[in-house]
Amino acid sequence: MKNVCRNCGSEDVVIKDNKMYCPCCGQSFDLAPKKEESAIHVDDASSMKVDKMFKRVVSIQALVDTTIKVGTAFFISTKYAITNAHILFDDETRASDIVGKNYEGTKTYHFEIVDYDMDLDIALLESKDVSAFHFCTLTELVKNGEEVFAIGNSKGEGLCIVNGLVSDKSRKVDGIEYIMSSVLVTNGNSGGPLFNEHGFVVGMITMSTPDVAMMNYALPSKAINLFLSRVKNTKGIPVF
Repeated sequence: MKNVCRNCGSEDVVIKDNKMYCPCCGQSFDLAPKKEESAIHVDDASSMKVDKMFKRVVSIQALVDTTIKVGTAFFISTKYAITNAHILFDDETRASDIVGKNYEGTKTYHFEIVDYDMDLDIALLESKDVSAFHFCTLTELVKNGEEVFAIGNSKGEGLCIVNGLVSDKSRKVDGIEYIMSSVLVTNGNSGGPLFNEHGFVVGMITMSTPDVAMMNYALPSKAINLFLSRVKNTKGIPVF
């Protein structure tokens, strides 16, 4: 796009010291920032925020009997992560091997189950060999209509991010309170975090409605915090 004089329309302008001078009419003007430059800064900030989210999440594979089950987990401290219990169990059979990978595939985490709650479908994992340098902060503040983001191991093909809105911040299913959102999730997203726009976790993706694509449920951070406090008090583990 050419610089033209805002007074006479001449293209014979001179740019110097962030000002535009027109020799034809003698007028000078401050240069306005280009729209594309402003957009770049916004995109950079958004990209940095998403990168930070990805660093806190791992895709997981759990060997349950002879079946490999896929899902997602996210770190809440340097050694501890949470996920869905249904990824780690099949009836009475418990996972014998749980392996996590970061987004880039450069780190492998070998997890052990610390504790779990089948009713809430939540499990606490401990990394036995590698510590995480990035972990999530949970918030219990959530509002209807706010934009949320889910990062998960969709179809077991690796971590990706999807977005949607909080449809109902307090939806009860079988007596348990969930956050219902329009975030499109599928097999493999289970156990993944539901972030708000500030990068805080408002819940954990837990289940979807098979016949309705945009009715998906996350266990709220309030329930997660209560579970973690229980584990900390009963087992004396410094979870967070």
